[in-house]
Order: sequence, then structure tokens, then C-alpha cells
Amino acid sequence: MPESLQNSPLLIGIDGRELLPDTFTGFGRYIENFLNAKITRGSHHRFTIYGNQHTRFPNANANYTFKRLEEQNTLWWDQVTIVKAIRQDRIDLFFTPYDKMPVRSPCPVVMTVHDLLYQYVSDLSGLKKWTYNTLYRMQRGYMARHAARVLTVSEHSRDDISRYYNLPPNQIVITHNAVSDRFHAGLDKTTVEDVKKKYKIPAPYIFNLNNFKPHKNPGGLIEAYAQLPSDLQKQIHLVIGGKHNSFTQPLQQRVKALGLSDAVHFPGIIHDEDLPAIYAGADLFVITSFYEGFGIPPIEAMASGTPVVSSNATSLPEVIGDAGLLVSPDDVQSLTVAMKKILSDENLRTTLIQKGLQRIREFTQERVAGKILDALEETAHIALKNEPV
Repeated sequence: MPESLQNSPLLIGIDGRELLPDTFTGFGRYIENFLNAKITRGSHHRFTIYGNQHTRFPNANANYTFKRLEEQNTLWWDQVTIVKAIRQDRIDLFFTPYDKMPVRSPCPVVMTVHDLLYQYVSDLSGLKKWTYNTLYRMQRGYMARHAARVLTVSEHSRDDISRYYNLPPNQIVITHNAVSDRFHAGLDKTTVEDVKKKYKIPAPYIFNLNNFKPHKNPGGLIEAYAQLPSDLQKQIHLVIGGKHNSFTQPLQQRVKALGLSDAVHFPGIIHDEDLPAIYAGADLFVITSFYEGFGIPPIEAMASGTPVVSSNATSLPEVIGDAGLLVSPDDVQSLTVAMKKILSDENLRTTLIQKGLQRIREFTQERVAGKILDALEETAHIALKNEPV
């Protein structure tokens, strides 16, 4: 094997189907942050990003190639379409942001398993839930064990993956999630006000970003807000952003029953380009989840100079550290007290904002992209060492 192998440029393929227009999924943001990092853009490696007919590809870059592969059936794309493309394009290493991979890939695959949410939260129950979880765990566990390397975003997720997929912890690399450079303190006030008007958001306000599913615990947040002193409720509104679905209407009905229709707002989808201004304009960000594999919104809030109240469940304490107030998601009263503290104590607000800005240095695009790139390089070079030279 040549001594220069460690410095050899690689052709890295990436599944970029989650790079969607208007609103990114968590997977999409994960890939976007990696691709936008200076360390990736300046890399001597080349990247081929594969999408489908719905993909919004990022801005052009000298070491990026974009390929759109029609997707009519997801399973076929996962196991046939992308395998053919990898082979034709002579990809050295394939990187997927999902907990799935092309099992017959002609090159090593690095797979990211963000969390094992399905083990904890399900729309099913009883035998159906057990059957689904067992089959899903068998399938995804098989893929994880046959991936050249598994990445994940937190110690909590690593421990889950090790336990449920029977992988030694030292075979799972923690690379965290990144916060985009678009989120920063001191955002232009005119921009913030314009975006707030666009979504008809009053000021001041508490902000929460949600998909309204039960594990996100939006109901707990509403109940905690309802217990704030009436004078504080009159001063500050609650804004819960996110795409409306079947879970939204019962929450709106509960808000109405509590007499808070004028104080609690559901603006719907907040477009990606508007999120920095919404975070920056908030007096407080609150996340009340029962389960998170990582939790990107609180670090986006901290980067925006907004103090955070967070659930102390699963991965959130290791992500937030001492840069926010942590409370049990089951304890509505403690959540109310924590919100009241930050809203009423200017010294505490200032301290948490400063700690938050320090904390997000752990999750910059450059730092996280560097860890991911290191893992990709090491995996490819180990695979190449095992090939005949």
C-alpha cells in the first residue's frame, strides 16, 4: 500500500434526498450542515450528492457533483438504484444520514443512526407494536452490523444502539449534530421584526418548535404556560411553530378551553430561512420532549442568544450542559417555575445567554464536520488497506 494513501483524495457519495425545498428534516439539516462547513468545502476529497426528483441541491461548489435519480419506490432506490450509481461512478465510500444502507453496496458504507425513537414511541400498541419493533430492529440492526462504521449524535443514542443492535460501543462514533452558522446572536433587528410580522407573531414571546407528536410533549408546555401568573401571561405570548397535523387540533382545543386563544399561537410551518429571526426574537426557548436522540432546536436557540428551558430526558442534558435550566418533562409545575425564573430574572437570563454562546462552540459546523470527515477518511483507508494493492 502506498505511503501516500492517508492523503489520497476520496470520491465520497452521499444520500442527499432529505435536502428538501422550504423545510428541511433533521436528516436534511444534518447533511446541509456537513456540506456547508468550510472544512468540507475546502476538502481535497470530492463528493457526489445523490437526490431524487424532490431534492433541493445546495449551492454549487468545486468539489461537489449533484445527481438526480428518479425515485418511484423507496426500497428500490435504497437497494438497487443507488447501488448501480455507486458502481458506475466508482464511489470510494458511501455516506448515508439514515439508519439504513444499500446492503449490496460495492464500496464501504458509513451509516448514521440518530436515535432509536421507535423503541420508545409508537402509534401502535400491544402485539402490533412488538412485531413492528422486532422486525424493524432485526432489519436495521443487520444493516448497522454490516456497515463499515456507524455514526451517531449523542452518548444516549450510542448506548441505545449498542444495546438494541448488539454493537460494541467502541464501534460507534459520536459526531454530534451541528448548529448552522445562520443562527447567531445580534441578528439585525429590522429583519427580526419583518419576519415576526410575516408570521403574525406578537412580542414578547416564548418559542417552541414542534412536530406535535406526543413524545415532543407540546401539551405539557401548554399546561405549564397556563400556570404562569396572569400578569406574566399578559406580557408574554407562547408561539409553537411546526407543520399542523392530526395532533395539532386537540392542542388548539385545549388552548381554547384554557381561555388562552389570544395568547398561544400556532403559526404553522416556519420556513428555514426565517428560523434564525424567530429564534432571535424570542425571549425564551422551551423544549419539553420525553425523547430526543440529540435535540437541534435548543442549540439553535442558544446560538441565537436566546435562553433555554429544557426537558432533562434522554440526550438533552448532555447537549445543553449547564447552559439552560433542566426540568423533568413530567413535572408541569417545575416547568412553569423555570420559565418564570428566566422571564423574571435579568441576571439569570444574561448568565444563561452567555453560557449558551460558550456551549455551542462544541457544535459548530466546522467542529462536527471535521469529526464526520475524520470518520469517513479512517473508514475508507481501513477498507483500502484490506484490498490487494
